[in-house]
Amino acid sequence: MKTQKIDLVTLIAGFYAAMFGQKVGDHDYTTTMLGLLGNLQEQAFPGYVFDPALVLEQASAQLRGNHQALQNYHGITFRLPSMTGGDSPLAIEMGATAGTLTIWAEDTAINEKIQGVLGAGEMEDTIS
Repeated sequence: MKTQKIDLVTLIAGFYAAMFGQKVGDHDYTTTMLGLLGNLQEQAFPGYVFDPALVLEQASAQLRGNHQALQNYHGITFRLPSMTGGDSPLAIEMGATAGTLTIWAEDTAINEKIQGVLGAGEMEDTIS
């Protein structure tokens, strides 16, 4: 196995392309993005449920038939349900904002946790 660094912008662009069925090199951006979001939930939001199938379903529903989204990287909102079922879902945004591709939240406290986990915007991905 080898490890490579992937910056967040490349990862988001690759994920959008993959959601539209476009192949970007030989990297599986969908799996890497799901890993990143799973780690984000685990580290910053353990009271919420990360379900990869639900995340992909939400992304697909928001992007379906919207080819402008691929060109402009319109925001996708992922809503993670709470483990207790009583709290409001956690809303995490992904896409273009302030001139770059990133992951964020409208709620300042939630956004601070997200940015703390994302750190420098680079993550390692293990390639078999």
